[in-house]
Amino acid sequence: MELTKLYNFTVDQELWLVDLENTEEPQTTVSLCDNGGWCCLGRLCDVLNVPKMEFKLGDYKFGIESDGEDLSAEVLPEYVAKLVGLRSTQGHIKDSPIEWERLTELNDDAGWSFKQIAAFIRQYPEKVFLQPGETPETEFFYYD
Repeated sequence: MELTKLYNFTVDQELWLVDLENTEEPQTTVSLCDNGGWCCLGRLCDVLNVPKMEFKLGDYKFGIESDGEDLSAEVLPEYVAKLVGLRSTQGHIKDSPIEWERLTELNDDAGWSFKQIAAFIRQYPEKVFLQPGETPETEFFYYD
């Protein structure tokens, strides 16, 4: 008999996954939040009550609502990624067992539903979330 190791999700991780599994909000691409809906990382911001404000860092303007011109709404705020233990601001997947390497790609390119993304995270939590002693594999501010 093979035993399955249970993963101990943090409260914030579990709240996000439950939201992805149950939300009826529309899904959008290339933006955390816009008039068309939310991406999977935007739902994380909503669950954690990240203010829909904007702030400036260097030449970049950040926030979670897209104004259609700034990179701001395409990248998860770094502190949010760190709070839940994501590998990067785009949700890098360590040694990905599929062709996509980021949660943003599952949402934007692969066209996965929120429920499918949540199921993947539940199946491979150690590939999505940093484990004790690990550091992010890529720069945390990740633009491409």
